Amino acid sequence: MAASLMLKHSEGRVTARSAGLAPVGHLYEDAVAVMAEIGIPLDQAYPKPLSGDVHAAAQHVVTLSCGNQVDQLPGKDYREWDIPNFVGRSLEDIRAMRDDLEARVLELMREVGVDTAASAGTDAGAGTGAGADSGLGTIVATIRPCR
Repeated sequence: MAASLMLKHSEGRVTARSAGLAPVGHLYEDAVAVMAEIGIPLDQAYPKPLSGDVHAAAQHVVTLSCGNQVDQLPGKDYREWDIPNFVGRSLEDIRAMRDDLEARVLELMREVGVDTAASAGTDAGAGTGAGADSGLGTIVATIRPCR
């Protein structure tokens, strides 16, 4: 969810990756549903492990309740967000967690100097092609809650 929210709000100014320490073979159906409610389809998303390449490329690594299980590489900004696992939660709880994640994503974007879609304007080309040359090519790896 966090990576998808980052991609939505940055409109291409940030590369965001989602990975897990022990990913399951499918997305959690209720998480997919609550993201679709706010216009973020997860039909292209799939569970994947945290690879060394993604971890090494990240400038900011956000862990969701499992930071003590992720190796700390030098020169990275590590953040631990206490977000519980969605499994077994009600849709109302998952919506509240989604909204909490969204607020944290927006705050992180402000902290690292990346305009949100709302503050950058909504013209269709905003952010297209931005990357390392723009200084906004921040890469965020999000690690799903650990089991």
